[in-house]
Amino acid sequence: MRQNALPNWEELISIHKDYDGTIVDFCKIHNINKNSFYYYRKKFGDVNNNAPSSTFRKIEVNHTTSTEVTTLSKPNMIIINIGNATMTIPDTIDTSTLTTIMKALA
Repeated sequence: MRQNALPNWEELISIHKDYDGTIVDFCKIHNINKNSFYYYRKKFGDVNNNAPSSTFRKIEVNHTTSTEVTTLSKPNMIIINIGNATMTIPDTIDTSTLTTIMKALA
């Protein structure tokens, strides 16, 4: 890679998937900074995982399902069932946090 040229990070990340050596060796061969490689691999997604390491997914909640709240006496937990999902919360949770959870589920 030319000294003054900016690396094409998407291309380098793609090339790296077929490279059998270490990341340190790959970076030396392509004259790139190892920390920059990690940054851009995270930004563009690790080609081995096909997605960035941290992603958020939007989920849809079907409001036609039944909601059931049960309080158990022996491990002192609150169990919330919404459709096939179950949420278990300790009954020592503070009121404001429980309120926030319930509003988010509404």
